[in-house]
Amino acid sequence: MDFFKKLFNTENLSETEKNLVEFIEEDPMLFTQLSIDEICAQAFVSKSTLYRFCKKLNFSGLNDLKIYVLSIDTTAIYGTYNKSLKIPFRENDNIYTICSNLTEIYTQSAHMASKFMNFQDLNSVIKDIQVALNIIIFIDEEQLAAAEIFKYRMEKCGAKVIVPSSEYQKIAVAQVTNHQDVAIFVTSSPMIKYQELRKTLRGNKTKIIFIKSSSEHIPSSKNECILFSGPIQESKNNIANYTIQLIFQFIFDMIYAVFFRENYDTYQENIRTTYLKYKNFS
Repeated sequence: MDFFKKLFNTENLSETEKNLVEFIEEDPMLFTQLSIDEICAQAFVSKSTLYRFCKKLNFSGLNDLKIYVLSIDTTAIYGTYNKSLKIPFRENDNIYTICSNLTEIYTQSAHMASKFMNFQDLNSVIKDIQVALNIIIFIDEEQLAAAEIFKYRMEKCGAKVIVPSSEYQKIAVAQVTNHQDVAIFVTSSPMIKYQELRKTLRGNKTKIIFIKSSSEHIPSSKNECILFSGPIQESKNNIANYTIQLIFQFIFDMIYAVFFRENYDTYQENIRTTYLKYKNFS
């Protein structure tokens, strides 16, 4: 399939640059995972050629190209799925095909989540959460299930997690926050949707963390950080909603896992004590 060749209009490229297109097309996912040195070594091109290639195709740099390739590759894969229902299987698929499709989408989603998560900021987020009085999750309604699982796990470790569901509850909770709380926005919507809540939290000096499925630029202040900003919305693939759910769940799991690791023995004992308590009741 000459999918990338058509997209990149290879007529205007040099022979070396055309070879680079072929390298990307051979394994798009591998390309997005390699460093610049690894790409140059495996594709037999220089860094200057790679940068020139990006500029010629109107990409701001290698990372911008990777985001584009990742989103296009995802669209190509998901194009074989049920577009009307936005689910990764079709009516006549057998069990093995469904399993294969789900394995593919889980793998792709985990890769996207890890690729665009800011690991340096993750450590900072964990430190803030550890001392937070309340962890408040402002999340889109269709993603509430992921937040509830996160809440259940974190509360077993002794953290207090609040997940307001209705707009009224979100406004009410935001109004009573303070500098000891941490608010986490988890959304696939434009951030303007949460503009008033964000303004209220800023006024209360509440720490704000963003987890969003688009690379929409949002100016942040000293008390805010962007933990994840991915290209899912820009790809406009028909299975994006399904992918977003998995990505958000993966990020919640990462936060929980790193949080748990920081006090592993204590939290392990908390879980064991809780288990024995419920076992005795039964």
